Amino acid sequence: MTEQPFDIEKAAGIIIKNRKAVLTRSFGKNVFVPPGGKLEGSESQVAAFIR
Repeated sequence: MTEQPFDIEKAAGIIIKNRKAVLTRSFGKNVFVPPGGKLEGSESQVAAFIR
């Protein structure tokens, strides 16, 4: 059986206010990343980021 390649579309953004950035960190990891995630259905990148 051959695995089929597929694309996963994600959205992320950076919010900076008063020289501070909003970041997230997954439990058990020591790397901080901007908030974001996978798009749901036909959701736009802007709508996913707002969610």
